[in-house]
Amino acid sequence: MNLHDETHLPEQIIPGKPGRLILTIRKYRPVVWLVFLIASLVLFLVWMPVQMRVIIWHALVARGVLSALLLVFSLLAVSLVWSVGQRVDVWAFLVFNLRGARPAWLDWIMLAFTQIGSGLGALAIGLILFLQAITW
Repeated sequence: MNLHDETHLPEQIIPGKPGRLILTIRKYRPVVWLVFLIASLVLFLVWMPVQMRVIIWHALVARGVLSALLLVFSLLAVSLVWSVGQRVDVWAFLVFNLRGARPAWLDWIMLAFTQIGSGLGALAIGLILFLQAITW
């Protein structure tokens, strides 16, 4: 047996409580990352001076639509890495596509939103913004 061939080796078992903790973290890795990121954000906000928190809060409220889009994008990003979020995506897809009739224009709008993530969509948006900047 080749010593460098690790495909047939069992996982290394670490005895005791640290070993159980490591195995649990490996099993629930996306959840652990989510908890870690939320805890980091909370600690960051707690240690931040009060004046800075107030400034950030007022900026978020003043740009309500942008803040809402950022929240939706964040939830979407989490849903892509978390299997529960993937089930929510499937549920939303089925609700919108299997329940009753919907107007044809809604399909075209969703196609446009889908294309924003593609290279052509980004190129078109960049070109439009560039041409608007030139005319200003």
